[in-house]
Amino acid sequence: MVLIDRGSEVGGGDRRVGVGAVAHIDAASRVGEGRWLLRTRGTRRLRVAQWLPAAPYPVALVEELPVATDRPGGATLVRAGRAVRWVRDLLSELGEAPALVGPIELGDDSEEAALQLCAMAPLNPLDGQRLLEIDEPSERLGHLAELCDALADDLSRLLADGHG
Repeated sequence: MVLIDRGSEVGGGDRRVGVGAVAHIDAASRVGEGRWLLRTRGTRRLRVAQWLPAAPYPVALVEELPVATDRPGGATLVRAGRAVRWVRDLLSELGEAPALVGPIELGDDSEEAALQLCAMAPLNPLDGQRLLEIDEPSERLGHLAELCDALADDLSRLLADGHG
């Protein structure tokens, strides 16, 4: 799956990004005639090598991106995890999103753990895309923490001003 950063899924004229993820469907629910709500989990990053004619759906030849060689230290994971939790807690106080309850459970693989934290962060799709495009997990986690810290500052100001 890849993000459409301009346009829509139907009708043509869309612009798609070049880096995406292989997604596994964890749950599916029918929500109407011919429509489904899917809960997916990204497992590996991919790069689009070539877009093929889209009839009726977009199709591409893709290549799996190599697994990162760096292994972020525990402090990097902890910092990013705290930043994600803080933003989610602030959004919860504003009534915008549920807080994370209990410890954050991450996979043993550092690439997977970095991607899981990014998925938990309440970021807009383009910020999420920028994170996905970063090759090294420690750099991705550092950028995630910076994005969450900036968002937390904005949300803290809203709460201090009496919003929520």
